[in-house]
Amino acid sequence: MESLWDRVKQNLREGLLVAAEKTEELAKLGKGKLDLMAIRHRIGSSFAELGGKVYHLITVDKVTAIIENKEVMGLIERVKTLEKQLKAKEAEIQQTKRRVSS
Repeated sequence: MESLWDRVKQNLREGLLVAAEKTEELAKLGKGKLDLMAIRHRIGSSFAELGGKVYHLITVDKVTAIIENKEVMGLIERVKTLEKQLKAKEAEIQQTKRRVSS
């Protein structure tokens, strides 16, 4: 027969395991939010670089065929890639939030 002390120890172990799991999930959530901020910052920087390049091409170089410029297209592709990363990270954070709240 199990003693009171054995039951208390078992309950403590189970409680500690649950607390450790929740702590790990919350840390993952925090890291995900930092990753989101970094991706958003890179998107903003890419937009700024793209805008600067387009402005320069139009005002200084008098280029009207912006879409043919390889640098411009490269920047646009970078932004598209970052937007995909952003959506994936947001979905990952939502999954983590659901696990933490359950």
